[in-house]
Amino acid sequence: MASPLLANIYLHRFDEWYSQHYGIPDKKRDKRAYETWQRRRFKGKDQAAVQMFRYADDWIFVIRGTSAQAQCIKEACKTFLRDEMG
Repeated sequence: MASPLLANIYLHRFDEWYSQHYGIPDKKRDKRAYETWQRRRFKGKDQAAVQMFRYADDWIFVIRGTSAQAQCIKEACKTFLRDEMG
């Protein structure tokens, strides 16, 4: 039982980094940021829609975009985890 709790504490910095770089802005909290994000998505400005589901040290990314965008996101996550969390 302690292992998932410790993983959540340890990976909190990763969650924050993900939200800053790939999270979809909350429409209710920051309507302007959400509308900007939405315009960029619909204009095809190299911005994939990404959603992360995480429990402890298991996670999955759902990416709506190109395979090149998905690979770029994967590499960015690996780099962050290696350089900032390792």
